[in-house]
Amino acid sequence: MATLTDDFNRSDGALGGDWLNESTGYTIVSNRARAGSGTNRSLLNVTTLGLDQYAQAVFYGIPTVPGGGDHEGPGIAVRFGKSSWPGGAWDNAYHVLVMTNKLSLFKGFFTLLETQNATTADGDTVRIEVSGSSGTAHIVVKRNGTTIIEYDDSSSPYESANHVRAGMTAYRNGTNEIDDFEAGDLSAGGSTTKANLIKQVSRYHLGVGSLGRIQRRS
Repeated sequence: MATLTDDFNRSDGALGGDWLNESTGYTIVSNRARAGSGTNRSLLNVTTLGLDQYAQAVFYGIPTVPGGGDHEGPGIAVRFGKSSWPGGAWDNAYHVLVMTNKLSLFKGFFTLLETQNATTADGDTVRIEVSGSSGTAHIVVKRNGTTIIEYDDSSSPYESANHVRAGMTAYRNGTNEIDDFEAGDLSAGGSTTKANLIKQVSRYHLGVGSLGRIQRRS
């Protein structure tokens, strides 16, 4: 069981060797991960997880008006590809984006599975969980600890061992930001509230060195 955290509290610039960017990718600005314009995909490059996994983060810079498409907004993803990176990795991931203050669940990048209309605000903690390895992937999306989307995907649930990484996504808006990222095996748990997440990050602060960006707990 593994749990990985990154609070991005380091110098502005590249995320570091523990992350792999495809397309534009996130960079660090003022102790947060900020997306550039266009498509942004940043994949954890430090370890692999089991098929049952979660990712969560605190979101900022949420768009209120779409600027170029329904996919605009910051996001997090689970079941990114590994050996198929960069092409198949994105297509095979489940991810949730905050766009126009709503949470929308996607498979790949353009397949919308479900959207909820309750407002998501700056500073909210968003979490996505995926489980299942017998033909159906069960996806749960939470905001500040409350389940708001629950979806069973029986069409190509990507149960391959190549799809075992988590990461961050975004599209179009150059002000999308993520803080206090956490991902891990679903059995390892993790918190779903902002207060508890910050407490965890403080306790397990990142190490130093060229790959001291992600803290691993097992």
